[in-house]
Amino acid sequence: MSVTMTLNDLITKLQTAIRDKDLGAAEAIGAEIKALNDQVALTARKVVYICNITQEGFNLTRTFGYVNIAGAKKGQRYGLTPVREYHDRIVYDDKHQIPVTFPAAEVAEDIVRSCNADAGDDEFPNSFLGVFLCAGDTPMEDELRDAENRLRDFDTHLVRKADEKWSATHNYREITGAERRAAGRIRVKREWLFQPEANVTCPFCQQPMPKDAVIHAGPGGCGQIVDRVRYAAMTAPPPPTSTELSDEELDTLTDPNKTK
Repeated sequence: MSVTMTLNDLITKLQTAIRDKDLGAAEAIGAEIKALNDQVALTARKVVYICNITQEGFNLTRTFGYVNIAGAKKGQRYGLTPVREYHDRIVYDDKHQIPVTFPAAEVAEDIVRSCNADAGDDEFPNSFLGVFLCAGDTPMEDELRDAENRLRDFDTHLVRKADEKWSATHNYREITGAERRAAGRIRVKREWLFQPEANVTCPFCQQPMPKDAVIHAGPGGCGQIVDRVRYAAMTAPPPPTSTELSDEELDTLTDPNKTK
């Protein structure tokens, strides 16, 4: 059982003792918590480092505040974020307060789990988005290679899943942001990889379409005319040619015997 699980179990017991107004039990449990904290202080690292091998950052909310996991900067292989042990205090009456400490490594492991679960994919048993806890202050080469292999496998899975959805629906909205980022990381080109800045929303079907389109045509298009002014100009009949006859031509038509 991890230190955090043991600590949470003791806190639950302490809350029960407080609710039952059993001060003796509360003090005994408090002593156990203090002994556990002393053990953590002696053996646990105060600061650990989370490594992120992608350029996407993560913002999480925890009981101790906001956590920002930095992404790798351009030209760098990874980004590092320090995580420190978390200190809290349990107050169960005016005279009794028990300090509690959550080890940095277990706080970081919880953060890593949350980051890698962000893709929300139930079909892949080990969702992985490039975030892991370093064994030391910086990632070792074998840690980086393992993370890169895991990320490539998961990205390939996400792209295959997006291909299946596109084949069935041709609907840009069915493709998730995680799937688009995965395609970018493994550098594949797909029809569903449109550039959002070059597209607008069709007023009829609410799907993306080229910014300057006259008709929402092509795969996934609804076929509606979205710019009627330009459509009218494009489809207008050519101007009529002049049919006015000269006087000589009129005379010829009215007097067949007259020749030039």
